[in-house]
Amino acid sequence: MNYIAYKNEITPVHNYQSLTRTIDEMNIMELNSLKDKGFIEFMKNNFAYLQKEKNVLIIIYRLHNWIYENISFKKDKYDETLISPRIIIYIKHGDCDDFALLMKTMLSYFKIDSKYILLAKKENEFTHIANIYNYKNHIMYIDATMMKSEFPMKTYFFYKITG
Repeated sequence: MNYIAYKNEITPVHNYQSLTRTIDEMNIMELNSLKDKGFIEFMKNNFAYLQKEKNVLIIIYRLHNWIYENISFKKDKYDETLISPRIIIYIKHGDCDDFALLMKTMLSYFKIDSKYILLAKKENEFTHIANIYNYKNHIMYIDATMMKSEFPMKTYFFYKITG
């Protein structure tokens, strides 16, 4: 569904073609990383202790903390340069789209279905991306660029959930 919410009103997104292509690319990178032997080996070596964990929130918490503590935030030289999860785990830097892509891929590895949430100060001008997870009919905001994933209500007024 291509809608954004502004406070309590729902407004259709009008110009999202390039955004759709970016999300498509991110989905392809996620799938490719989940098939990549190096990425799978990395996940096994670093997160084997989570394999039998039944509490999804603990898995999310541990993955969030690993990303926040091990991946440095570095703004793209050129806007929307995407770094594949199978690469970011070695170069250890990226921007918010790379963090969100890595988090979504790691969650997918554990069979946890998450989505992207794109945030904007003005309609159709998305400047930040994070993840969300539906936990017992409550939307959980996950932003690995922040130590605590607090939804930035005072900064962003529009959002789109996708992917």
